[in-house]
Amino acid sequence: MNKKHIIRKLKADRYNRFIFNRFKDVYLVGGFIRDLYAGKKSKDRDYIVKNKPQITAKELSESIGGRIVRFKEDSTVRLALKDGTTLDFSKIEKNIPTDLGRRDFTINSIAFNPESGLIDYYNGISDLNNSIIRTVSENNMSNDPLRCLRAYRMKSELGYNIDCYTISSIIKYKDGLKDIAPERITLEFFKLLNGDYYINALTQCLSDGVIYYIISNNINILRHNIEKLHDIDGFIEKSPHKIRKYLRLNCSGNLTNNGMIRLEQIVSGCDIRKLNLKLSNKISRRIIKADFFLNNVDRLDLYETFFSSKDMIYDLVCLSGRRDILTAAERYIRIHSNRLLSSDKIMELTNLRGKSFGRILYELNRERFYGRVTTKKQAEEFIRNL
Repeated sequence: MNKKHIIRKLKADRYNRFIFNRFKDVYLVGGFIRDLYAGKKSKDRDYIVKNKPQITAKELSESIGGRIVRFKEDSTVRLALKDGTTLDFSKIEKNIPTDLGRRDFTINSIAFNPESGLIDYYNGISDLNNSIIRTVSENNMSNDPLRCLRAYRMKSELGYNIDCYTISSIIKYKDGLKDIAPERITLEFFKLLNGDYYINALTQCLSDGVIYYIISNNINILRHNIEKLHDIDGFIEKSPHKIRKYLRLNCSGNLTNNGMIRLEQIVSGCDIRKLNLKLSNKISRRIIKADFFLNNVDRLDLYETFFSSKDMIYDLVCLSGRRDILTAAERYIRIHSNRLLSSDKIMELTNLRGKSFGRILYELNRERFYGRVTTKKQAEEFIRNL
């Protein structure tokens, strides 16, 4: 897209239009402009204001609604709207050139205001057109080493190349990741795993020695785990639509089910206690189950495995990359969705309740899964003989 087209789109955006008409000395900055150039849709908008951010957010919420969120770590105030849009407001640091000069990458250091147009002191538009991720300055990497990881996250999301100068800065300051809070690293890494170009990003993250600050594992194991992701992606491409639909859903926090499977694969063989990530109990349990499955798949009772896996059956299918496991999973799901006998009929045959009833149902479905019970008559006979 050329500049004129971008400017027209920025002015036409309903939230930009409302905010620019309502407030003076407000500038749209960063990701929304970048994503527009990259042809991506974004629900997140970042504004810098000369007024106090909390005042701007409060006045805006009185007009369009939304929930105000204040972040402890900085002066940013967010207005979260019901449609999923987030409007972030921060105070301008001294002036526009200084504010933009303190940002991470040139492609995120572009601002817009209706009167001033596009403001691009650091040639971010040129880097967008050339698909380059370039740091604004080496000092900016030193001031916040999390940006070393963020470069690969941007590569994963956009598919751009990280320029040589930026790579040199990353290698120079990556050791600072040791002092970054695991919560911040987790957010960046999860976004990386959700990206379309995540394998290229992970591969370079490995070769540049950055991934070891997140996942401490043998280089050969990490390389193998990353290479295996190619096979998983190939398997997913040929999988049924319902699996691909499942993968697009959110798993936990900012991680999609697709991202979760990628995480399960890449940390396979790792001690999760040594990961420099802040993981929820749900995610930790899934990683442990996935790792056990990958190491024992040919020795497991598949019915018991699927039964205990509950909502992560498709994870195991994709991680295995095997059609026979997919077929077995589909059979398991079909059996649990279509009972041979009603609950009342089972109760009539057994007069058992509670856990005993659940156990009977488990045993019956297990027999069906392995093809030993296929008709209602066989099901009734099986229950009578328990």
